[in-house]
Amino acid sequence: MTGLKKIFFLVICLVSCFSLFAQTVEEALEVEQDFKKTEIIEEKGRLYTLTIEYFPALDEARFTYKKNSHLFDQGEAMNTIRERAAKFVLERSYYSYTYSRKDITKYDNDNDLVVYTSFITLKK
Repeated sequence: MTGLKKIFFLVICLVSCFSLFAQTVEEALEVEQDFKKTEIIEEKGRLYTLTIEYFPALDEARFTYKKNSHLFDQGEAMNTIRERAAKFVLERSYYSYTYSRKDITKYDNDNDLVVYTSFITLKK
C-alpha cells in the first residue's frame, strides 16, 4: 500500500507541475501579443500620403511619407513628419520624442514614388 501512495503522490505532483507550466506559457504568449500590437494611422494630404505605425508597447512610431518622385522635396518631407510627430506626441500624452535612427529614403521608379521613413522613440 505504501508503494501505491508514493505513485499516486508522484502523479499528483507531475500534474500540478504541468498545469503551472501551462499557465506561465499562456501568460508569456499574452505578453508577446502585446508587443506585436500595432496601430496604423493613414493620412492623405493634397499630394502626399503619411502613414504612422505606432507600437504602444515599445513607445515607438514609424512615420512613412510617400510622394511622387518628380514632386518630392526632402526638406518638405522632414517638416511634415516633424509637425505631425509633435502633434502625435500631444495626442498620445507623451512628453517628447527623439529620432531613434537615421531616416531612410527609398526611390520606387516603377511606381514613380519616393518613400521617406522616420523612426521615432516617444518619451513619457
